[in-house]
Amino acid sequence: MSRPQNYPLSISTKGTQDHYTGRWGVLKPFFDEKLSPCRHRCPGSIHIPKFMNLVQDQNLTDAWRTICEENPMPRITGRVCFHPCEEDCLRQNFDQPIAIHQVERFDGDWAFKNGLRHFEPTGDLTGPRLAVIGSGPAGIGCCYHLLRLGYQVSLFEAMPELGGLLRYGIPGYRLPKDVLSEELEMILGSWVGLHPGVKIGRDISWEEIQSDFEGIFLGPGAQQSISLGLEGEELGGVADGLDFLKTVEANPFIRPGQRVLILGGGNTAFDVARAVLRLQGLPLILYRRSKEEMPAFEDEIMEAEEEGIEVRTLISPRGIVRDEEGLKGLTCVRNRITDLGPEGRRGFVPIEGSDHFMAGDFIVTAFGHLADAEALPSGVKVVHGSVTVTAQGAAGSGGVFAGGDVTAAPRSVIHALASGKRGALGLDAYFKHQKEVRPDKFTPLPLVKADQINLHYFSQSLRMVPERRLATERVSDFHEIQATLTPEAAAQEASRCVKCGFCNACGNCAFFCPDLAVCLDPGNQTILIDDRYCKGCCICVEECPRGVLSVEVET
Repeated sequence: MSRPQNYPLSISTKGTQDHYTGRWGVLKPFFDEKLSPCRHRCPGSIHIPKFMNLVQDQNLTDAWRTICEENPMPRITGRVCFHPCEEDCLRQNFDQPIAIHQVERFDGDWAFKNGLRHFEPTGDLTGPRLAVIGSGPAGIGCCYHLLRLGYQVSLFEAMPELGGLLRYGIPGYRLPKDVLSEELEMILGSWVGLHPGVKIGRDISWEEIQSDFEGIFLGPGAQQSISLGLEGEELGGVADGLDFLKTVEANPFIRPGQRVLILGGGNTAFDVARAVLRLQGLPLILYRRSKEEMPAFEDEIMEAEEEGIEVRTLISPRGIVRDEEGLKGLTCVRNRITDLGPEGRRGFVPIEGSDHFMAGDFIVTAFGHLADAEALPSGVKVVHGSVTVTAQGAAGSGGVFAGGDVTAAPRSVIHALASGKRGALGLDAYFKHQKEVRPDKFTPLPLVKADQINLHYFSQSLRMVPERRLATERVSDFHEIQATLTPEAAAQEASRCVKCGFCNACGNCAFFCPDLAVCLDPGNQTILIDDRYCKGCCICVEECPRGVLSVEVET
């Protein structure tokens, strides 16, 4: 059978973009940037995927500014934050979580060495005059965000030097004093009126403060220590943990060779024990619950164990033992753990007949601290040892706000910094007669899920670990233990980050689209989908490594 000489041939005289095939399907992909688990967990709301992407691209200036949109102290939090963000890092489903705080520390140190500034002199600030009480992380965070909002700020600190708990409660091996001073200078500069060594109620009255300033932020910390409650506690040889740490490097309470009993299981207890070791003392931590119940940060416990700090758990003090020569130790009782209580922690009860003696030359208590109601202005309500505040941070009428350890917020540096920002935004809303503080930027964003991350585009690699001094070397002084990542290591660690929920313009979606329906807008780091061509195959969604695209059904 012969083929006809003339037969019809289907030929298109137009290109792909002239054929609108987008109405063929009912599924529609769309750009849907999401909230990463790390950012969701960060008390400071730092845009972690964005700053990681910028560090990877060697744009360290914009990376630092991205961090400082929320947290003005990356050099500090990079050293002392307990980094809960890393606990929820989705990379751990693949190999190991990202060392977020180490990259943050690197970028903060780089910014200081390269002379970056938070503010440039632009003339006098013209907003209302505000007083910030306390120069710990809450007060510094509030000052910083008030400056960004254009307010005139004066900072009052009862101690001779600025820094609050950061200076007087964290030993130099964790946070060097020069790093703190440099960070404070970067933030406060000449824009804040500084009043160190001025205690409100002693050097100046609350009435004067309220008369001279239109608004107040209270960030004095929790200054009233919780005592042992044992007879003879006031007779000497017993000190509060934070009082001990205030002068530990310049004027220590103890002598070499003394046996020091430290009561508590939090960070202060471990800081005291490690400081005692560096003073050639013999520290022993006694904790009433089990090791699993200790509130101290995991890194702190690990480093103390490396240094040989002795910890005995399930022990409570019952009495202070003295003779004519002075303090001899404690009578103690052993405990057993009970079931979970209403607060979600296991309780404990003493074991009858387990009384015993613990020899010691000095006792340090680290049971926590409460707000000192007598050191606060009238109208501020203290309940169960904490100042009560609204969701916006208001602590009373007339423009009084509060944050940090003086409130019931979780007691960490990053929580305090975040409460300072909340107070600044609350004051701003107060002066603008707004009923609510503007929400955080990420509030409307959905949380990215693990099954939305395409790990096929990533190779397994180990987490970058900075150099650390050996335990045998570091216990002899208060020099910093851990080094900052090198630029190469920081870039490598940032490259490990998946950037969950954040579009970094990788181009996968456009590359795989069979209909030329997807294009990138690199300037805004967004994805544009042309409905005239998209058939709804959703290959772009499947191949997105970071879960930035989602699907909806057209009705």
